Amino acid sequence: MSLGNNTDNSDLARRAVLYEAAIQVVVHHRPESQAVSFSEDLIAEREQAEANGLAQVDFDGNVSGYANDELNGKPVSAEQRTQVQELYSALCEREGLKPES
Repeated sequence: MSLGNNTDNSDLARRAVLYEAAIQVVVHHRPESQAVSFSEDLIAEREQAEANGLAQVDFDGNVSGYANDELNGKPVSAEQRTQVQELYSALCEREGLKPES
């Protein structure tokens, strides 16, 4: 069933990678040239942890953390959040995707 949005799951997954890549660049100072592949690997590891029951889940079923602390993200400040959003939008545009807001 479509809800009027033609976004498929691969686009959503790619946006998640690009958003994480923006975080890696802004918060962790990872070079942009490495951030996307690092983020792909990180998200795959998080998904594996979730599948293996190694993720902490809140009352709404959302993941709130991982047993392996390396999979947990650092807090993002308000200033960094603006930079992340700007870089995320640019990364999406480069790949022909409309950024999620």
